[in-house]
Amino acid sequence: RFDKKPIFGKNTNFEEINKLINNKCDVLLSDSTNAMIYSKSFSETEIENTFEKVFKKNKKIIICTFASQISRIQMALNVAKRSNKKIVLLGTTLQKNLKISKNLRIIEDKDQVLLNKKNKKSLENENVVYFVTGSQGEEFSVLNRMSKGSYNNLSIEKDDIVLMSSSVIPGNEQKVFEVIHRIHGLGAEVNFSNIENKLHVSGHSNNSELGNVIRSLKPKYLIPIHGNFEMLKAHKEIGLSNGLKKENIFVLSNGDNLEITSREAKITDHENIIDEVVLRDNFAMNSEKKSNIYNENILSVIIKIKEIQDKNSIDIKLFDKSNNIKIINEVNNFILNHSMDEIFNTDEGWSEITKQFSKNLYKLILDKFKKKYLIKLLFIEK
Repeated sequence: RFDKKPIFGKNTNFEEINKLINNKCDVLLSDSTNAMIYSKSFSETEIENTFEKVFKKNKKIIICTFASQISRIQMALNVAKRSNKKIVLLGTTLQKNLKISKNLRIIEDKDQVLLNKKNKKSLENENVVYFVTGSQGEEFSVLNRMSKGSYNNLSIEKDDIVLMSSSVIPGNEQKVFEVIHRIHGLGAEVNFSNIENKLHVSGHSNNSELGNVIRSLKPKYLIPIHGNFEMLKAHKEIGLSNGLKKENIFVLSNGDNLEITSREAKITDHENIIDEVVLRDNFAMNSEKKSNIYNENILSVIIKIKEIQDKNSIDIKLFDKSNNIKIINEVNNFILNHSMDEIFNTDEGWSEITKQFSKNLYKLILDKFKKKYLIKLLFIEK
C-alpha cells in the first residue's frame, strides 16, 4: 500500500525505482488482496485522530492490533504523551517487536511513556492504555484470555473501551466474534474501524493503487499473487485496463510452472520438484516433526505409469537425500522385478496402493540395509 503520509520512512518514489531498473520492468508480481476494493484508502496518520478522541475519556482503554503494527504503537505514544497517559504492551510478540524497533531506532519514547506491567501497578487503570495481541481470536492471545478472565490479574470490566485496530482475516471470523461476544458480555464497549472513527487501514493496495503501480512501472509481464481466484482475476482486469496484453498476464494456480525467457513467457508442464511433494504431504505435521524432517533418511519415489500391465511403460525417479546408490539401485530393481499385479494387489484405490507399497519399500530397506527411511511415494498416470 502507498501512504502519502507514512508514520515511518518516506513516500514511495516510482521515479527512483524506474531509475534503478533502467525503466525496464520485465515481471511484476503484485499483491491482489484488495484488487476488488474500489473505495478510497486513507492515511495511517488519521488513526491518530481517533486515538486522540478516545484517550480523552477517563476509562481503561485496550487496543488490540497486529503485533507487527509498530506504527500504531508510535501513534499511541504520541497521543498518550499529550493525554498524560501511559502505555503498557501485553503479549510476547508485541514486546519482542518493540525491543527490535527500539534497537533499530524506529520507535521513539523519549518521555518514557511506555511502561512494563510491573511499573504500572502504582497507576489507576484509567491512566493506562493497554496494547494487546489477539486480533484474530488466537487461542492463547492476551485478548482472548482476558475475555475469559484467565489473563493474570488483569481483566476486562464494565465500561472499559476495547479498540479493534485491525481487520479480520477471512477464515477467522468465528474465532474473533466469539471473543467479541464475551467482551460484550462483560459490559465493555467494543469499537471497530468506521468512517467517523478510523482505527485500521489495510496494508494492501486497492484497485486504483494497483493500477498506479502498473502505469508507473510498465511491466512486460504481470503475475497477480496473494489472493483467491476472484481477486487474481480482478487484478488481471486492472492490468488489461492499463494497457497490458492479455497473453502477458498470468493467473497461476498452486503448482503451476511459469517459464520466462528473453523471448517469451509460458506455462510449462514440468513436474513439481520433489521437495514440494515432500513438504505438501507433510503440511499437517507438528512443528517439531517438520524441523527434523530433513535430518531423517528420506527416499522419494515417483513412478509414472502409462499402462499398468506394460513394464516398459514405467518411468521411475528416485531421490535419496543421503545419495546412497546401493539403496537407489535396490529399490529400482525391486520395482522392475515385480509385476504390476503384485504391486497393485488391492481394490482399495490409489491411497491404499500407495500406503501398502510404501510399507513394502520400507521393509525392503530395513531388511537389506538395516536403515529406517521415510518413504515418500507418488504415482503419476502418464
